[in-house]
Amino acid sequence: MKIKSLLLAIAMVAICGVAKAHDFVCTINNQPVYFNVLSNKSVEVTYKGKVTDKTPTNYNGELVIPETVNYNGATYRVVAIGPKAFRNAQKLTAIRLPESINSIGDFAFENCTALQSIVFPANEVKFGQGAFFNCTSIKNVTFGSNWQVLNLEMFRWSSSLSELHIPANVVQVKNAKRLKGLRSFTVDKNNKRLASYDGVLYSKDFKTLYICPRAFFGRLYVHGGTEVITNGALVNSVYVTEVVLPQSLTELSFREFSRMKNLEAIYFNSYYPIITATSSYGSRVFLLQVANPNVIIYTPNDKKVLKRYRDAICLKAGEYRDNDGVPYSVYPSELPAKDKFVKRNK
Repeated sequence: MKIKSLLLAIAMVAICGVAKAHDFVCTINNQPVYFNVLSNKSVEVTYKGKVTDKTPTNYNGELVIPETVNYNGATYRVVAIGPKAFRNAQKLTAIRLPESINSIGDFAFENCTALQSIVFPANEVKFGQGAFFNCTSIKNVTFGSNWQVLNLEMFRWSSSLSELHIPANVVQVKNAKRLKGLRSFTVDKNNKRLASYDGVLYSKDFKTLYICPRAFFGRLYVHGGTEVITNGALVNSVYVTEVVLPQSLTELSFREFSRMKNLEAIYFNSYYPIITATSSYGSRVFLLQVANPNVIIYTPNDKKVLKRYRDAICLKAGEYRDNDGVPYSVYPSELPAKDKFVKRNK
C-alpha cells in the first residue's frame, strides 16, 4: 500500500510534507505549493506564512496545478484557489488550472505582475473580489468549453490582453469595454448564439452588433444585415477612424460616437435617417453626439437623401434619452454641423 501511494505521488509530481501556517505543502513542478484541507477529500491552494506577509511568493515560470495531491496516505481533490494564494508571486508567468477547480478566492493572484497566460478548466469557475488584481501583463486567457458567461472585468488591470476566443457554449460576454487593449474577438464556429466578423462580436445571425473591442483600430465595417447596434457597443472604441453603417440598420443610440475622439467619418447607407434619441419633451429625433465635431457624415449619393438627412438632424443641445431610458446631456460642441453632411461620390 505504501509503495502504491509513493508511485501515485511521483506520478502527480506532488511530494508532500508538514508545513507551518497551512495544513501541508507539496512539491509541484519543482516548486512548493501550500494547501489547506477543506474536508476529508478536498483541499484548496493557499499561501505560505501569514496573510499580512508582503514578501514576494517564490513561484517561478509556469505552474500546473494537479487535480489531486497525496498527503499522509490520503488523496485530496484540489477544488479551489484560496484567497491570496499566489499574492505577490512576481515571477509567476503562467498558470494552468485543473478540471477539479470550481472557485478562485479574493485577491488570489494579487500583484502577479509577470503573469501572462491563464488556462481555466472546462467548467465555469466562481471568482472572488479582485482575483487578478494588479495583474498587468495578462495576454493569453483560455476559457473552458462549458463556460456560458464570460465576465472580463477581472482582467481590467492588464492592457496586454488583445485577442479573446469565445468558446462554443458562451451566451454572454460582460464588461469587455473594461479591457483597454482588446482588439478582436474570435468565436468557436459551433457557438449557436454568437459570431465574430472583423474582430467584432455579433449575434449568430449578425442582426445585432454586441461589442466593438475598445482597441479596435481603423475603419469599422458593420456587417451587412445588421439591424441593431446595442447601447455602448461602439462607445470608448477610441481608435476607430471610420464607421460604415449598413442599409439594414434600424436601431442606434445617439451616444455611440460620443467618445470616439479619432473618428473622422460616418457612412450612412440607408436612404432615411433613423431615430436615435428621445428629447426631454418626448419627441423622437435623429441625433448624433460626436467627440470630434469635424467628423464628416456621408449619406448615399442622392441630393434628395442628403437633404433628408440635413433636415432631420437634431442640432439642439439639451437632455436626451436613448432606448435604455437613461437621460444624458448633450452640449453644443458635441453636435455636428449641417454642412458636415455630404453625399458620397460612389
